[in-house]
Amino acid sequence: MHHPVSLIAGASGLIGSHVLRYLIEKDQSCILVVRQKIEGLDDNIQQVITNFSHLDKDLSGSLPVVDHFYLCLGLRLKTNELIFMDANKKQEFAMVDFDYSLALANIAFKNGAKKISIVSAAGADANSFNYYAKIKGKLEQAISDIGFEQVTIARPGHLLGLREESRGVEIPILETGLKLAEPFMQGPLKNFRQIEASKVAAAMVRVTNTDRSGKQILHFNDFVS
Repeated sequence: MHHPVSLIAGASGLIGSHVLRYLIEKDQSCILVVRQKIEGLDDNIQQVITNFSHLDKDLSGSLPVVDHFYLCLGLRLKTNELIFMDANKKQEFAMVDFDYSLALANIAFKNGAKKISIVSAAGADANSFNYYAKIKGKLEQAISDIGFEQVTIARPGHLLGLREESRGVEIPILETGLKLAEPFMQGPLKNFRQIEASKVAAAMVRVTNTDRSGKQILHFNDFVS
C-alpha cells in the first residue's frame, strides 16, 4: 500500500506546525521546505533549506516525488497591515504570499503532487479593494488553474494559538473584541470569527486525505464541525 508523501511549506508557522504534527501522528512521510532547519524533529523528516529567492535552483533534484502539498507560507503582518500596507510592505507581502507560494505550488505539481491544500483568508477575493484580500484571492485563482486533481482552500478568520514571535499589544484587545462580537457575527460575517489554528490544520489534513476531487473552500463551519 502506498503511503502518501506530503510536502509542507511554512511548517514552522501557526497552521503549518499543526499540519506537520497531524501528519506525523498519521505516520505519513513529510518533506519540509524551510528557511532554516527546524530542530527537534525526527531524522526521517527531510528538510530542504532555501531562502525562497531561488526556489527552482534550490529544490531541483532535491525533491522526491510527492503526493500532497500543504502550502502554509505567509508573511507575518501586523494587525493594521491587514487593512493598510505601504508600498514596501505590499511588495514584500506579494513576493511571499503570491510569488513564492505559486512557484512552490508549480514545483510540487511537477514533482507529482495531485492534491494541494492552502491557507488563504476569510474574505479572500481577487477583485477586493483590500490589498491583503486581493493577493490571497489572486493566489487562490492561480493555484486553481495549475491542474491539481484536488484543491483545498482554507479561509480562516483571525487565528488563535501560541506563536513563537512576540505579538503586538493590540492582539489581546482584538481577540477580546472578536470574542464579544461572536454572537453578532452571523451569516457571511460568521466566517470572520476567530478560530484555533489547530482546527484549521485538522480540517485541511482531513479533506486532503479523502478521495474527493475538484476544488473545496473551507470556512468557519468546516473548522468547528
